[in-house]
Amino acid sequence: MNSLKQILSDILKVDLENYPDEKNFSYFHRKADSFALLNMVIVIEEEYGIKIDRAKSWR
Repeated sequence: MNSLKQILSDILKVDLENYPDEKNFSYFHRKADSFALLNMVIVIEEEYGIKIDRAKSWR
């Protein structure tokens, strides 16, 4: 199972070597467009075997 950071890095093409651990999701979020955000939700659902309610997640 990939870590959440690894999933976000793969989707957004962010090098984890240059990613300080103290940074939070806002670092990734600034690099994401709406397609990337939707892709993140889909990949996270598949990777972790969960279902995210899209109606609630976009609020």
